[in-house]
Amino acid sequence: MKKILLTGTLATLCIATVAFGGCVNFGGFTYDHAELYTAGNGSASGTVTDLEIDWVDGSIEIAYGDVETVTFSETSGATLDEEQTMHYWLEGTTLHLKFAQSKRGVLVKSFPKKDLKVTLPKESSLREVDIDAVDTQVNLEGISVSDLDIETVDGNVNAYLVGTLQEISVETVGGDVAIESVVAPLAISFESVGGSLALGLGDVEGFTFEIESLGGTFTSEFETVKNGKRYVYGTGVCQYETETVGGSVRVRKLASRD
Repeated sequence: MKKILLTGTLATLCIATVAFGGCVNFGGFTYDHAELYTAGNGSASGTVTDLEIDWVDGSIEIAYGDVETVTFSETSGATLDEEQTMHYWLEGTTLHLKFAQSKRGVLVKSFPKKDLKVTLPKESSLREVDIDAVDTQVNLEGISVSDLDIETVDGNVNAYLVGTLQEISVETVGGDVAIESVVAPLAISFESVGGSLALGLGDVEGFTFEIESLGGTFTSEFETVKNGKRYVYGTGVCQYETETVGGSVRVRKLASRD
């Protein structure tokens, strides 16, 4: 689904870090259908079911607010030119938000740090949220989404999720992930190098955690039965798997926020 080409950032950094060494070259920021994108802040002109964000430096916040349609805005301590400004495109019901203009040879890491805020209409729900981020703090506050897919390098993730979740997929290099889910997701995939997962679960019938770890630990407030690399709680119906290098996995019982 991802069409972005972050030359020398996400892909190269992941490969370099997993290989415990390498050269990073921030040589460009390109993506398909660039001619269809509009520069600047804005709001969706139609229904949004899927949200795709590619961000390089700063923060991302997604939350509900008093809006009638999905709105999005960026702030920065610097004055931005068009090349440095966020670009967006509503493709059917998929809203694409890009950190900057698509351009080869541009040193994206020399751009000013920017903070992105996406506001959703109250009571709305998204089918999928797909985030690629580098040096970015990701915050999801009380949103309802069916599928969540996050890939991040050198950035932490904090998510409080409501509603029925089908799947969460997170890949991180050098970033910690904290997820609280009022209703336990049916599936979780977590892959990490140098990052930990703190998972808070509310309504959960049971889960099976399969752990592949090098130098990491697993702890749970739920009473689990260990079977090889698997930790089973209750019916074991929700299927969770993690692969970590130097990262811990902690599962706790989610307290009500009421």
